[in-house]
Amino acid sequence: MRRHHNKLIGSILISAIFISIALIISILLARNQLHNDESPSDSDFSDNTTALVYESNTEEITILTPESSAAFHECLFDISQIEPTCTSEGYKFYVCECGNSYSEKYADKTDHIYLISSSVPSTCTKEGYTKYSCICGDIYTEVSEMLNHNYTETLFPATCTEKGSLSYSCSCGDSYSVVIEAYGHFYFSNTVEATCTTDGYTEYVCVCGDTYSEKTADKTGHAYFVSAVAPASCSSDGFTSYLCSCGSTYTEYSDKLEHIYIETTVPATCTEDGLSTFTCNCGYSYSLVIESKGHSYSIITTKSTCTSGGYTAHLCKCGYSYRDSYTTAAGHKWSSWTVSIAATTSRSGSQYRNCSVCLLRETKEIAKKTAVNLAAVKPISVFNSVSPKAMAAVNAVLDCVDKYYNTNNNDEIYLGVFELTGNDVSVAESAMVFYFGSYYDGFKCTNFYYIDDNHHHLFVNLKVLRRAENERRTMMVTVYDILSAFEAGSKEHLINQVFSFLAGHISYDGSQPDATVALKTGRGSCNAYPILFKIMLGELGIESEICIGYAYTGAYHAWNRVNLGGTDIYYDLTFYLSTKSKKYYAATSLSHDLCAINRYLSTNEKAK
Repeated sequence: MRRHHNKLIGSILISAIFISIALIISILLARNQLHNDESPSDSDFSDNTTALVYESNTEEITILTPESSAAFHECLFDISQIEPTCTSEGYKFYVCECGNSYSEKYADKTDHIYLISSSVPSTCTKEGYTKYSCICGDIYTEVSEMLNHNYTETLFPATCTEKGSLSYSCSCGDSYSVVIEAYGHFYFSNTVEATCTTDGYTEYVCVCGDTYSEKTADKTGHAYFVSAVAPASCSSDGFTSYLCSCGSTYTEYSDKLEHIYIETTVPATCTEDGLSTFTCNCGYSYSLVIESKGHSYSIITTKSTCTSGGYTAHLCKCGYSYRDSYTTAAGHKWSSWTVSIAATTSRSGSQYRNCSVCLLRETKEIAKKTAVNLAAVKPISVFNSVSPKAMAAVNAVLDCVDKYYNTNNNDEIYLGVFELTGNDVSVAESAMVFYFGSYYDGFKCTNFYYIDDNHHHLFVNLKVLRRAENERRTMMVTVYDILSAFEAGSKEHLINQVFSFLAGHISYDGSQPDATVALKTGRGSCNAYPILFKIMLGELGIESEICIGYAYTGAYHAWNRVNLGGTDIYYDLTFYLSTKSKKYYAATSLSHDLCAINRYLSTNEKAK
């Protein structure tokens, strides 16, 4: 197209040149003709004549109009024209054979017709340009901006124990990487009940394959019942077989018996002999003569038992007898009750006691414990002590959680300007720390920049915020499962169960401040214990506070306080575990230096 356009322009220019040459020749011929003919007088022209007059002496040229040329004759003009170009206007030329001629403009210059002469595209490392040129020789250049890098992402996922990375590379060679922190083990538990021969245990399995187990109960031992009996006789041994529900068996054998005689007696009297005949069921028998020897008493002492009295019997062979030395029944001497199967909120238990005299065992069922009805509990209001100004910033962050939780947006979002003092900012940040259960994520997900003493910009890091919210939700599901197995009771009873659970399931680790991680890994610090303690009590409808200050040792420390019946009661899990002293459980005072009380809480309700 560009080549055709150039040819067209060239043809127009050549035509214009030829027309111009023809016009000049015509003028010269007309000039000669006028020179030879009689020149008209000046009176033949009007004052406003613009005629083309040729005089031999002056060579003066004057443009003639069609009106003025009629003074000589009726001119017949040949019309030619030069087309306008981008550098010259368009003209029409009128030429008569008599030599008369004139010209008039009929068109302005045309616009430049630019064509692309060369082009270099922009890249992510340098600018591009496009050069344009017109046939007349005029040129100009347009510069295009340098492009942004077009990165390709390469993900090396993190694992429970290993860091991962997200690499970005551009085709120009530019690249950078972002480290993805290892997210720690997350264990699922499976409990195996104790049997006759094996202990009970709970196995914990992480998604990465790491496992460990904890013993939960001793093996129960065999509970045998009689499966078969063959009594011994005077001709053969006997046995008793025992069977356990697990399949274990054993047999006890008894030696064959002596003859069991049936005695047929013709009793002697105190004065006459008698006869005793002894007959076994096997057929063997013998007889004895019973000599009369007068009354002869046999003394039989029957001791009192737990349920019947005792006495001494005096028996004469002739049948005469009497009793004396009576004693009353002693009654059972019971041991204390021993729990064989502990009752829980999901099953009943059992207990037993033994009589030390007759060895009788008495068993009794322990009723299943009543579980806490969490659906009927009103959790403590979230952020119940946060000022309205600070709460406005907190709610803006929580709204971001709802809006972006199910997205992949990892941007930093600007939430606007909030009317906050420096103290309000500190309160808002602390409240979010306790809400998310994580010191690290709680501070890193938001950034405050101040304008003046009462106004702050608020930015949210969506990636960190979403991670903190995911950890918090996982923690709250675990907390709810734990509390659902607690036994219903008074506030003191519920507090004791929470304290006992944390003391028994989370060991002290001074480097682990996050409550979310502590509940998942079973290791926490003096920061994690108070947050978990407060969160769990809040779900049970019990208001509590976190005390922050310095332990009597001088180290930074945190513990809990609950008001029971108008009295402040203190609970310090950290020192309870390290000292095994009960003075850190339900204490009316501690020797720590209390600097601040944080009441911000805990449940999954959002304040408005």
